[in-house]
Amino acid sequence: MKNKILSIGKFLLKIFWFVAERVFVFGLAGFFIASILGSVVFYQRVVLPQESDDSTSKSLFQIDENSYQKFLDFQLKRKEIFNSVGVQSYRDIFK
Repeated sequence: MKNKILSIGKFLLKIFWFVAERVFVFGLAGFFIASILGSVVFYQRVVLPQESDDSTSKSLFQIDENSYQKFLDFQLKRKEIFNSVGVQSYRDIFK
């Protein structure tokens, strides 16, 4: 059991030394792999959905006029209540 662990440790050490001696090459390869994967994800998440949106209808969400008017009235009432609240002026404690 102990010999097996030591042999695995030696193998991992050899791999680490191999990568460390060629760190620039592995870094460059990692950068290119990340760039390629990022480009693929960008294409799938941004470009393809934009191309498929052209075939669908532009407006799927519609609000009837009565509901919109109720919403505007509610907002106007809230604005009036907010503006009607008296503001108490406090003395400046830093003077």
